[in-house]
Amino acid sequence: MSLKQQLPTNDTARLDPIRVQAYARDSGWNLIGKTAQDRSAIYSHPDAETWQITVPLSKQLPDFPQRMTEVVSTLADKEKAAAGELLQRLLLPESDILRFSDCGASSANGIISLNHGLEMLAGARRTILAAACGVVKPDRTYHPRMSLAEAEGFLAACKLGQTERGSFVLTIACPLQVPRAQSSFLPFARDVTTALMSALNWLSTTVSTADVQSPIAWEGLGEHVTANLCDGLLDMMPADEEGELVISATYSNAIPVADLSVPRVVRLPGRTFPLIAQIAERLRPSTTPRIQSLLGFVETLDGRPNEFGLPEGPVALRLSTSDGEIRARIYLPHMDHALAAEAYLKNQPVTLDGTLVRSGRFYEITSYSTLMIFAQKHDQVVERRQVRAAKMGKGRKSVMKRRPGKKG
Repeated sequence: MSLKQQLPTNDTARLDPIRVQAYARDSGWNLIGKTAQDRSAIYSHPDAETWQITVPLSKQLPDFPQRMTEVVSTLADKEKAAAGELLQRLLLPESDILRFSDCGASSANGIISLNHGLEMLAGARRTILAAACGVVKPDRTYHPRMSLAEAEGFLAACKLGQTERGSFVLTIACPLQVPRAQSSFLPFARDVTTALMSALNWLSTTVSTADVQSPIAWEGLGEHVTANLCDGLLDMMPADEEGELVISATYSNAIPVADLSVPRVVRLPGRTFPLIAQIAERLRPSTTPRIQSLLGFVETLDGRPNEFGLPEGPVALRLSTSDGEIRARIYLPHMDHALAAEAYLKNQPVTLDGTLVRSGRFYEITSYSTLMIFAQKHDQVVERRQVRAAKMGKGRKSVMKRRPGKKG
């Protein structure tokens, strides 16, 4: 065994002895006895008698944090795992853990831009929700609205853990105790995590053997692969073209994984994301793009001076939709570009009518009209209502004047 790994005692002090013992038993450790007055439980591992842990059973013990540090360090040593990661798992309810990692030169120090961090979080949320919807409705390749009650309830129960070392890593815990609508041997969370990893494995295999320059083709669509899941992956497209998105699953020891072919790690190189976008478009029903009302904030202004010295050009918006926030680009002439710049400086939302078209990681807004700052639009609506009310008031007075009085 290696030397005790350093862990923050304020975290080890929060550990639940019952949770730690359950994890040890699920990992193959056997209870061999207890110390005097049942203050601690002693476990050994069948691989070797030298592997032993002594779990303190009361948080009131003065050395509880230090002894829990020894327990977690030994458990991690036996599994050849990082003690810090295991500690975070033990602080959570019994869960399957999903990790979404942006691995590339720009994220090697574990730091990414705020915008890309928000995209990673939104993409992870969308991907997990798509997998959950796929478990509830496995016959669909596209969910028009991912608002299935069981899937949304599961997502609400998931926990966002601390980011971990090694590039930029999002950690999401999927609790096994989430109830499911239909009786099943497996928890809903386990069905979701294995469905997600199976779908990712099919995508990885399909795009890794395809030619980026040619239309993608495949034989036999992978189970639980949907356009929504692909959209979530596109949101997490690596910041570096040479980077990769790595998604891994650590399954709870409380329930063995039934299908051993389900991978625990899937890697998606940045160069394969255009192919994932092709798959998403193929799976999405072909419909005529429709004009819709859009609301969001101006994120970046990338316009350049035109021949008259007035800025016009691309603008990035962060829009609120029924599936969460999305990023969309739009080309604005100088008058609307100036309006967008005003909204950006005042941190006010804008509204417009336009057609959303998916284009890789982003959406494009085409055929737009009626771009306005939301506050100004609200003021105009109020003003129109006041004018209408005033006209109606004058009309009533006119009618009252013309109405003949009653005779006595």
